[in-house]
Amino acid sequence: LVEDTNTRMALATDSGGIGIWELNLESGVLLWDEWMFRLYGLINEEQEKTYDLWLKCLHPEDKQTTEQAVDDAIASQTILDTEFRIIWSDGSVHNLRATARIIYDALNNPQKMIGVSWDVTTQRTLTNELAKQHQLMQVTLESIGDAVMTTDANGNTQWLNPVAERMTGWSTEEAFGRPLEQVFHVISEDTRMLTENPVAICLEQKKYSELGESYATDFTQWRRVWHRRLCRPHP
Repeated sequence: LVEDTNTRMALATDSGGIGIWELNLESGVLLWDEWMFRLYGLINEEQEKTYDLWLKCLHPEDKQTTEQAVDDAIASQTILDTEFRIIWSDGSVHNLRATARIIYDALNNPQKMIGVSWDVTTQRTLTNELAKQHQLMQVTLESIGDAVMTTDANGNTQWLNPVAERMTGWSTEEAFGRPLEQVFHVISEDTRMLTENPVAICLEQKKYSELGESYATDFTQWRRVWHRRLCRPHP
């Protein structure tokens, strides 16, 4: 039964690329399994050297906060959950996630910390890339001459670029969470009356929608209509 359990555990850790480690809180000795050496891009060496290897591999900018996270978990006797960067011998940087629990002796004294680590480099790279793309997109939308507004799936306003703020009279902070129809009024140039909002049509019918030529669509027309108070910026 024990052998079967160990086999299943090995299969689980191998398939997930998960390394297992154990820190003796009395002696300070840190032991690694085979996967831990793989995660650090190292060949399995004498395990007594593992703690020194860990310190050596930590990214200089993350060393202090990572060691502090371990110390805090031990001092407060809580679960360790941290993320840090390491540098392989080839100079490449990798992101690792580590979690661990503290094991106590019969007198309830902390005896050792047993944890797991796995590589999150791909996820972190994608997250950082998405953040950069979002920032570039926001800069672009804020600098173009067209009005841009975004809503959630329910049609509640989420964001306006500066042109849209000037056009509607609402700031993003004031408009956030409000129904788009309350912020964005579409006026017919022929009747000067409110007409159906194309965004509402798009959300309801799940298809592309646009304004026709007979509606006030550009900033000059909107400004003219707004000054006539046919499109009020606030209720």
